[in-house]
Amino acid sequence: VDDSEVALGDVRVVPRVTLLQRGTSSSVGVAALLPVSLPTGNPDMYGGESLRVEPRMALDWAPSGVLLAANAGYLVREKAQVLNTSVDDAFRWGAGAEIPVYKVLSGLVEANGAVNTGSSAAPTEALAGLRMRAAGWMAQVAGGTAVVQGLTAPQYRVVAAVGFSQEQEPPTPADADADGVIDSMDGCPLRAEDLDRFEDEDGCPDVDDDRDQVAN
Repeated sequence: VDDSEVALGDVRVVPRVTLLQRGTSSSVGVAALLPVSLPTGNPDMYGGESLRVEPRMALDWAPSGVLLAANAGYLVREKAQVLNTSVDDAFRWGAGAEIPVYKVLSGLVEANGAVNTGSSAAPTEALAGLRMRAAGWMAQVAGGTAVVQGLTAPQYRVVAAVGFSQEQEPPTPADADADGVIDSMDGCPLRAEDLDRFEDEDGCPDVDDDRDQVAN
């Protein structure tokens, strides 16, 4: 194959289900993923292979502002011979961290690798980089090299990415009668509190403040 040629690879689809959301109630997040690679690339150009499925679990943890993440999965694919290497199913893993550096800037470190069932190969790669976050935008650049040589571990790799995410406002608690007392704490969610400084916090209108059995 001519080194100057360019080819598109297989299309990859990654369904994801969040099992535990990292947020105010938990510093740990857990998700299940099912990456599926469709055979759309050209195998003659080393741009694709047969259908692959990789059940994977992902975990992230954010103690004291540092984000730690890890994932592991099992890649199921058709056995094949690539150059002088036999490729088959593989256990694949990854781990990384995002460490605050200064204001909107953070440092990235990552390692990932695979243990192939069809051979003793265990290619492993390490990368380091920088990430910037500002006003919903994210930009990052990283580079790395093979720690353990193998078919999927490159001599060097440089990656860059730009993204945007809109932070969602938390939902406003329901208040059906618009009296300022949310429904979950409102004794009369469909009747508005009359705010007369007598038991205003219960959410119910007060018809006999002095309890003399005569309406106000």
